[in-house]
Order: sequence, then C-alpha cells, then structure tokens
Amino acid sequence: MQITNVEESNNFTAGRSIQEKITGAFLVGGSSFDAWLTTTTAQVAQVLLTLPHTLAQMGITSGIVFQLLYGALGCWSCYITMCLYMDYVAILERHNARRKNHIIQWYEVLDGHLGRWWRASGLLFNCALMVSSATIQLIACANTIWYMNNSLDKRTWTFIFGALCFLTVLIPTARNYRLWVFIGIFMTTYTAWYFTIASIFFEKHDKHVQHSAPVSKIQYFTGATNNIYTFGNHALTLEIVEAMDKPRKYKITNVYAILYIFTLTLPSAVSVYWRFGDQMLNYPNALAVLSPSKFRNVAIILMLTHQFIEFSAFVVPVFAMWEKLLGIHCSQNYTLKCIARMPIVLGICFLAIMLPFFGSINSVVGAIISSIGVYILPCLAFMVIRRHKESRENAIEQPPFWIKSWVGVYCINLGLVLWVGIIGAGFGSWASMHNIMHKVEKFGLFAKCFQC
Repeated sequence: MQITNVEESNNFTAGRSIQEKITGAFLVGGSSFDAWLTTTTAQVAQVLLTLPHTLAQMGITSGIVFQLLYGALGCWSCYITMCLYMDYVAILERHNARRKNHIIQWYEVLDGHLGRWWRASGLLFNCALMVSSATIQLIACANTIWYMNNSLDKRTWTFIFGALCFLTVLIPTARNYRLWVFIGIFMTTYTAWYFTIASIFFEKHDKHVQHSAPVSKIQYFTGATNNIYTFGNHALTLEIVEAMDKPRKYKITNVYAILYIFTLTLPSAVSVYWRFGDQMLNYPNALAVLSPSKFRNVAIILMLTHQFIEFSAFVVPVFAMWEKLLGIHCSQNYTLKCIARMPIVLGICFLAIMLPFFGSINSVVGAIISSIGVYILPCLAFMVIRRHKESRENAIEQPPFWIKSWVGVYCINLGLVLWVGIIGAGFGSWASMHNIMHKVEKFGLFAKCFQC
C-alpha cells in the first residue's frame, strides 16, 4: 500500500513537472529573444496604419528621415535608461535591499538616484504614456473592425472591445505572454507586407495622383510627432528588462528590434503613399483606401488581435504601479490583484469613448508625453547624475567605444534634449493640439462614429 502511494505521488509530480514545462515554453520567457519579441510588439502595431497618413502630412523625404532619426534617438534614450537602471540595481544589491517579486519601474530608478521630485515626474509621464498607449490600442480596435463590419458604429465596437480588455487583469507579469508576442510579430509582419504588395501590384493606379506634401506647418509638425510616438514606446523598457534573465543584454536587443521595425514601417508607408498620394491626408487609417478582399480581411483580423496583445503589454505595467499604490504588489492573493486592476481598464475605456480620434491622438501623445517622458527626461536625469566624478567612475556602463569620452555622451544627450524639446514638445504640441481641437469642434467629444 505504501509503495502504491509513493508511485502515485511520483506520477503526480512528474505530470505536474511536464505541465509546468509546457506552460513555461509557451507562456513564460526571460531570454533576449523574448525581450526582442516584446519590444517589437510594443513598438509597432496600429502605427502601421497611420504612417502613410504621416507621409502625406510631411512628404516622403522628411517622413523617411524622421523615422530613421527618431528610431536612432529612441535607441539612445533607451540605452541611457538602461545605464541608470543597472546602477540602481547595483545600489540595491549592495545594500541587500532588492525584494523578490518586486518589479523595478522607471520612477523608482529616478527616486533612487535623484529623489522624490524626479520620482514624481517619472511616475507622471510613464503612467500617462502607458495609459494613453493602451487607450490608443482600444480606439484602433474599433476603428479597424469598422472597415470589415460597419453594421455597428465605432462607439459600439469600442464598448465590445473594451469589455474584452477586462481579460487583461488575469495576466500576472510581463513574463507571461511569450506565445502572444510571438504571434504578434507575425501579425504586424503580414499586415506591413500586405500593404506593400497590395499597393505596388494590385491597387488601381491613378495617373493623376499627386504628392504635394507638406501642405502646411500644422500638418508637417503633426506628422513629425506621430513619428516620435512610433519610436517612443520604450516606456516599457524596464518592465521588459525586469522579465529578462540577463538584463544587461537589452541595450543590443532594442537596437535589433528597431532595425526590424524599419523593415515593416518604411516599405509599407512609402508604398501606400506612393500609390494614393494626397488622398491619404483624409484617411488616418490606411485600411480605408485599400480595396476590400480576403487578404485585407485577414490583415484586419490580425491587427485587431495584435492591438489587443499590445493593449495588455501597456496595461500590465500600469497594474503594477496601481498595486504598489494600494500596497498589494507583493501579495500572493491573485484574486485580490485581479479585482483591484478593474478600475484601470474601466478608466481606459472611458477615455477611448470620449476621444475616439484615431491618428490625431497619436500625435498629441507623441508631442506632450513621449517627447518629455521617454526622450528628454532620461537624458536630463543622466546628465544630472553623471555630473559627479564619483558617479562617472562607478558607472557600470562606461561610454561606448565609438564615443570614448563622457563629453561625447553629454553632447549627444544635450542635442537630443534640445531637438526633441523644440521640434517635438514645442512645435509638435502646438500643431497636434490645434489638430485635435479641430476634430473636437467638428465631431464633438464621445463621437458616435468618427470619420464613418
């Protein structure tokens, strides 16, 4: 009898071990490849639909240059964020203060280095960016599905997808959706190359098509800020890094992610704008100009799924912030956490219904939040921290080999702060706010069906 019980116990343990391995293989991941998947998924989704509109605002040359520029600046600010993160982790480990199951976030890094006022700034911009990005994904879902099924208005579709978004409260951490981000890469890749191939080979060519962009300063700087938003989604950097087994590798992983994103954004945006020209000024969503077909329907379904995945990527870090505020972040009570997260999703649904201006909202977020929170703030913090000789000497990451000196690092940081501050936060805010106020005057808040 005792032997039988031991055998049953061994079988049960073996079965549970196999189940955990299968679950881990598909849902849990901490490798550099997992980080690349998550980064690429978070950086590019619904922006694929808006970039042809951006080229129609800026012109093809400026549009391409600004994509490359903000991709490079995004990589640099991500590298700077990583440098400060690694120094902060070293401080925690030196004082034996690192807590298990605690996810380090950007505002905590600022607090550890510079104090509570920097912490407040980091928390404000980081939280605002992720809430805004999650809201944009929900708006994009309603806008995208309407081109496949317009029997319901966009506001009703927002209600439907908003209800589905409540499922994200069940996701424990950023480690727990390896399978979903892997699928997400396939989805964006298909959609980008569908845009490219359909525009070049299958859409009817109008010999009178015009490419007269830029047509105004407002349109030009509004388009520029959409590029800032496109490559300014590395507010998720530390949440992704915290899920990695070897966090220090992320600075290279992010570069590979941006290079891959260029292979999606540039060909698709250029080909759609080349085919349809100034017509794209009236359509923030590229799906509006492509002919109905089964391939377009597949792209719509894939983008809907990807937008839902990206919604979860942005909202999970907000859940972590909220749990810390409530004092339940390190709690083992999973049910309590799920219930506590629901008001966050409810608030995002409210914002999506109130401001359903697909495309325009991207530029506002890029100009006001991404510019400061993701580009300017990390570089300013780095310059303040590294002004001390001791900080420079004890830094885990010394200047890259291609710069060789702290003077070079400071010059790049200062140039980034001035450029993004003037072009993005300055002219960009003016143009994007003017643009969205025009939409509010024309359609009103809580519009039933924006641009139907």
